[in-house]
Amino acid sequence: MNALVFQIKLLQPVLATQVGAGEENSATAYDYIPGSAIRGAVIQKYLSEHPGVDLARDHTPRKLFFDGSVCYLNGYLAWEHAGDFQRMLPKPLSWRESKNASEDDVVPVYDFALQKKPDLASPKSPPGSFAFYKGNNGKQVVITSPRRHLQVHNASDKRLVKKQGESYVYRYDAIEAGQIFVATIASADQSALDEILQLLEGSEINLGGSRSAQYGKVKITEIKNVENWLEYPQTPHGKSSEVNSSKKVSITFLSDAILRDEKGQYCTDLRSIVPAEPLAVFAQTGIVGGFNRKWGLPLPQAPVIRAGSVFVYKEGDVDKANLEKWAGEGIGERRVDGFGRLAVDWSHGGEFKRLNKVESSKQGEPEYPSSEPLSEQDARIVNLVYEHRLRTRLEENLAGAVASIEISVGETTRITNTQLSRLRQAVMNAHQRSDFTSITELLDSLKGSRKQFLSARVDNQELLKWVEDGIGVEQKIWNQHLNKNLGETTDVDGKSLLTDKLKVEYVTRLLDGLLRKTSRANRQEAE
Repeated sequence: MNALVFQIKLLQPVLATQVGAGEENSATAYDYIPGSAIRGAVIQKYLSEHPGVDLARDHTPRKLFFDGSVCYLNGYLAWEHAGDFQRMLPKPLSWRESKNASEDDVVPVYDFALQKKPDLASPKSPPGSFAFYKGNNGKQVVITSPRRHLQVHNASDKRLVKKQGESYVYRYDAIEAGQIFVATIASADQSALDEILQLLEGSEINLGGSRSAQYGKVKITEIKNVENWLEYPQTPHGKSSEVNSSKKVSITFLSDAILRDEKGQYCTDLRSIVPAEPLAVFAQTGIVGGFNRKWGLPLPQAPVIRAGSVFVYKEGDVDKANLEKWAGEGIGERRVDGFGRLAVDWSHGGEFKRLNKVESSKQGEPEYPSSEPLSEQDARIVNLVYEHRLRTRLEENLAGAVASIEISVGETTRITNTQLSRLRQAVMNAHQRSDFTSITELLDSLKGSRKQFLSARVDNQELLKWVEDGIGVEQKIWNQHLNKNLGETTDVDGKSLLTDKLKVEYVTRLLDGLLRKTSRANRQEAE
C-alpha cells in the first residue's frame, strides 16, 4: 500500500461536528479531522480545476473518490519526533494507570489487554486522546489531546436584532487553530495518488462547517509520497517478545468502524468477522453521521465501534491471513472515509511509562486574529452548558446503574422493608447535607438488624460492605457506576465540575433508587 502523508496546519478553528454532542444550540467538533472532510475538500479542489465534470459518470473522479480504491484516513494530532511531525494514533482503551499517579513525572501504564495488574490502586484510563511511542525501546509513551477553541455566539431570528424572544446564544467547541495534524491518503494505485498530489500540494482548503464565521481554513504542507506505507509501528516495535509469548492476539481500532452482522443489521462487536469468543474486550460504542455539502443534507447515522477499542483473542482463533488483510485494508463500511482501520498486536508490552511532564509538540500559533476572551456573562453561560451536558450523561449512567444493580437475599434471611426504609432515610439525609455521615452512622449503629444487611448481597458482596466501600475513600459506587463516558469535566477556567457535592448527590440518588426498587419488589412478592 502506497500513501500520501501530509501535514494539515489549522489557520482557523475547525468545526467537524460529531453526532450527539450536547444541547440543540451547541456544536462540538471531533478531536481529529475526519477522512470524509478531507475527501470532500479534495473533491472541491478537483471540481474547481475541472468545472462541469460529472463526478458520478467520469472514470477518473470515480476512481479518485468513490470506488474505494483510494482511502482518505482521519487526520490525527501531530507529535514532533526526530525533527519531523509524526501522526499520533488513538489511545487504546485497554491502557490503565493508578488513579493517584497523575502528578508524577513518569507514570507507569499497564496494557490490560496483555496482563492485568491486580494490585494497581483504583486503575483508570490515562488522560488524553492520542498516543505516540517515544524512544527506540518502545517503553515510553506520550498521551495528549488537541487544544480546543470555545466560542459563544449570538444569533437572532431577525438579522441585527438582539432582544429577548428573538435572540439566542449558542456555543461552538472546535479544534483550536495553530495546531498541526497529519493525515494520510492511501491507495495501491500510484497514479491516483499522483493526481491527488497535484491537487493538494501547497494548497489552502476548507474543512468542516461554519466557514462564513471564520472556521475551517487549513493549509496543506510537507506532502510526501510514501511507498509501502505502514499505519502503525511494526516489528520490532509493534511486536515485543512479551506479546508473542502471551499467546494472545489483540486487535486495536485506529478509527471508528461501521460493521454489519450476517443479517445485514448494524452491530458493535466482531462476531460478524471473528466467530470466536474474545478473551477480553475494552470497547466503546457511539453514533456517527456526516454531512453531504452537494445535497445539503446530513448522512444517515450508524452505530460504530469507537477508535481505541481493543479485542483480545486466543492465538489461533483468528486466521493470520485475515489479520494481515484487515490491518492493510480495514474492515466494515465507509472505508473510503477512513473508517474501519485497525492494528494487530500494536503494543510494546504489558507495562511501559507515560511521560507526564514533557515538552509539548512544537505546534504553531494561529494565523488569524485571536478571539476576545470570554466575558463574565459568556463564561457563566458556557459553564451552565457544560454542567447541563455533564448532568445529562450522569443521568444516563444513573438510570443504567439502578436498572442493572440488584440486591439479592439468602434463602432463610431477607432484608425487610423496615430496614430498607431506615437506610433510605439516612441516604436522603446524606443527600440534603451533601455528605455521607448519616449513612455511616446508621451502619455503625446496627445491632439486631445487622444480620439482614449482612445476608443481603450486591455483586456477591454483603450489602453492608458494598455500601461502606461504595461511599468510602475509594468511592467505588461513583467510580464503577457513574464516572463513565462523561466527556469534558472542567469549566472554562479549567476547574473541575466533578465536585464532592455533585458526587454525593448522584451516589445517594443511586442508593435511593436501588433501595426503592428492592422495597417495591418485596411488596410485590408479599402480595
